[in-house]
Amino acid sequence: MKGLLLKDLYVIIKNLKIYLLVSVFFLAAGAMDRSNIFFLYFLPIFGGMIPMTLLAYDEKSGWSQYSLSLPYGRRQIVSSKYMIGLIAQVIMSVLSMTVLFFTGTSFMAIMTFFVTSFSVSCIVPAIGLPFALKFGVEKGRIAYYIVVGACAAIGGILSNTAGDGDTQALPGLAPETAQSISEITVIFTAAAIIIYILSWIISVRIFKNSK
Repeated sequence: MKGLLLKDLYVIIKNLKIYLLVSVFFLAAGAMDRSNIFFLYFLPIFGGMIPMTLLAYDEKSGWSQYSLSLPYGRRQIVSSKYMIGLIAQVIMSVLSMTVLFFTGTSFMAIMTFFVTSFSVSCIVPAIGLPFALKFGVEKGRIAYYIVVGACAAIGGILSNTAGDGDTQALPGLAPETAQSISEITVIFTAAAIIIYILSWIISVRIFKNSK
């Protein structure tokens, strides 16, 4: 598994430098406009896109077939994509949290941001990877782009609703409303985790049954 993760890391470093440039842009945009944290929400989503991009490189280079001759099980090959996705999402979320920290955002707001942004980012690979493994990356891109667009929209809604993420600080917000938002956040996070795990299991089965 370590070898598979290192291979994906080398591919990211060599071929996905554009991710670094885009990440810097979104971080700068989020830092300059604290009233609109959509850019910071999109960074973890951007991290969730990496596994699909890696899968496209694997398919194009023939690695998907070559990897089957290596001493790795199909479960490990699929799991490496989900794990690298989690790592990328956590890194992107932490980078966004760092920007919020230096702009004076409260600790509770920062933690709320981390939970919600990470949860949204999990949906991208969770729905995109099974389609890509089943139908190929090119055919799976349709579902992939739909999911990315939907997650970006959710991120925009969350950023506009929560402002800086501190529901208690919103003017005119009743305690009951704040409590409802907290409960929705917990439910959404739990649902995102369940979807991610189910997607992981489904992807392993799809790849095991593929030729």
